[in-house]
Amino acid sequence: MVRTAMPSDSYPIINQGLRQYVERVIIPLYDHFDAAHQRDHVEMVIRQSLELAEQTGADAEMAYVIAAYHDTGLCEGRERHHLVSGSIIRADQNLLQWFSPEKIETMACAVEDHRASADHAPRTLYGRIVAEADRFIDPETIVLRTMQFGLEHYPDLDKEGHYARMIQHLHEKYGRNGYLKLWFTDSPNAKRLELLRQIIDDEPQLRRLFNEYWEDILRHKTLHKKFRYGIPLILALQIALLILVSCKTEQAVEPVRPLPENRDVPEHSPEVFLISYDAETGKEPVLKAIKKYRCEIVYDYHTFNGMALKKPEDKTLEETMQYFRGVKGVLSVEYDYITRLDDPVKPKLEER
Repeated sequence: MVRTAMPSDSYPIINQGLRQYVERVIIPLYDHFDAAHQRDHVEMVIRQSLELAEQTGADAEMAYVIAAYHDTGLCEGRERHHLVSGSIIRADQNLLQWFSPEKIETMACAVEDHRASADHAPRTLYGRIVAEADRFIDPETIVLRTMQFGLEHYPDLDKEGHYARMIQHLHEKYGRNGYLKLWFTDSPNAKRLELLRQIIDDEPQLRRLFNEYWEDILRHKTLHKKFRYGIPLILALQIALLILVSCKTEQAVEPVRPLPENRDVPEHSPEVFLISYDAETGKEPVLKAIKKYRCEIVYDYHTFNGMALKKPEDKTLEETMQYFRGVKGVLSVEYDYITRLDDPVKPKLEER
């Protein structure tokens, strides 16, 4: 089933032809990445990039393209995805309809510089913008997702083993000497990072949080997937097709063909989906949207700002998820992926 693209008027400051191309050809690529890098992620990065572009006086259309392409390199795996993403921008001749070769090179360099664990600072303002926009630091969500990563990729660890792994990762990435760097000291992320560091430094509080999340996961009886290993072959073919088609810039851009229904996709609930929302905005806008759209609250998580919702009978799951992506304060809208506890899982190294 093909997900609905963002409405073409989502970003009115962006050239219409450029928007249509990105929404038809680039954004659908994210449907095949791991659950932490789906459409809700790239849409968040685009929104935050455009906000930072406005604040800094940067070119909004360049910031838009950089954000849209920044994780496309995941088609070849996580380790070099930032470099592959830059190569995809350089190879996409369609971009010459809107940008000079010099601007395209600037955008490619920015994409290459966005990774949190990069060994150098971003080379340009655009690199700093996408690197900052690529993260939304919500302390409790980060703790939860770190646990979820471990539960899926280190299935042989017991509860204490998962706790030790979580502690190590949080200190290495987000701790006061961690490798995560913020490029705008006055951004909302700076305050949120300090809150997260206070939690990391408070071992009893972190232990309580871990225990509560652990019980939440077991009670829900599914592990909501945040990462998957392996990329479907069809995605690699889409990337190849994108590069080949882009050599003919005079032709009208064709929409991506629907994927075959029998492709290998992760199992998810046909009626239930998951949302997370901003703690500062609160849940009031979400509750109003639930009532207006006639959804049902399946589970209201008490240990982080999220809910499991059931769609109304007269709406498709995709329609309902798309509606909630536009609700004020909603940070992510995802399928309720199901991982059965007896499923084989391929271990994988923690991604930096």
